[in-house]
Amino acid sequence: MRRPEPLPLSEEAAAEEKRLSEEYQTLFDGMEDGDEEASERLDAIEARIAELQETERAYTPDVLAIGGAIVTIGAEGEAEILQGIVRPEDEPEEERKPSKARPEFSAALVESLTEAKSAAIGATLAGRHDVALAAVVHALASDVFHGYRNDSSLRISAKITHLKEESAGAGALKDLYETWFEKLPKGERTLWDWCLAQDQETLLALLALCAACTVDAVQRKQEIADGGRRIAQGNALAAALSLDMTKWFTPTADNFFSRVGRTTVVSAISEAKGTPAKRSWDKLKKNDLAALAEREVAGTGWLPRTLRA
Repeated sequence: MRRPEPLPLSEEAAAEEKRLSEEYQTLFDGMEDGDEEASERLDAIEARIAELQETERAYTPDVLAIGGAIVTIGAEGEAEILQGIVRPEDEPEEERKPSKARPEFSAALVESLTEAKSAAIGATLAGRHDVALAAVVHALASDVFHGYRNDSSLRISAKITHLKEESAGAGALKDLYETWFEKLPKGERTLWDWCLAQDQETLLALLALCAACTVDAVQRKQEIADGGRRIAQGNALAAALSLDMTKWFTPTADNFFSRVGRTTVVSAISEAKGTPAKRSWDKLKKNDLAALAEREVAGTGWLPRTLRA
């Protein structure tokens, strides 16, 4: 069954919608944390676009060409006409492609969330010597069979991933690093002698920590085009570790709710609590709504989509 579709916008309305959409995207991508003015402007843009799109509705010529109607008797005995009925055999072979959806999260927020996930993967990996060994062998084999490395006796190197934001995973990794730093001897030659003297379990534990410090599953805006395989491998690593992000990330007003639009905040509360949205929430200021979301979501295990398994 087809339904009437909104009539096309006037040239003036279409131009305004295009301008507002571009302003929204630019503001959304560049918005800093806690920018109340920017958040309010985004809400205003969303409301105005919704107003512009609320036009009269009518059946398109394509639907009129293939559609029909059914006259039936309603529950009270009155005639009811069901319009827009299209038989399956009359459906066009190619449906119109859906318009590109506006991103729910800004690039800066996605990077922040995936930083927390990347750190959690590393902190978990440090305690899983079996998976760490597999991950290191995978990385080395990928280089041995598919490329070249810089000159050294074994041609092996490690690049530590430096994360910009604090998180539970980043803190755990820092503590582990400092613990091992105190254990290890100082000096290149003494480290070699120390390694030769250790048992296999100690070496595997150190190997796991070294691998953990190199994990990079952060989705950065400038790497969207070429970071897909790295992100996919990071998700595979998280799956191998049975990573539970609820143990590493709790959404708060500061780290999430103040950085997204009102619609996303309201949806999060409703989804976490399993209840419909309340009209009273519409009257709250953005900061108050974010604080409410932090309280309501606490203890439910709700996570932003970016962090879900």
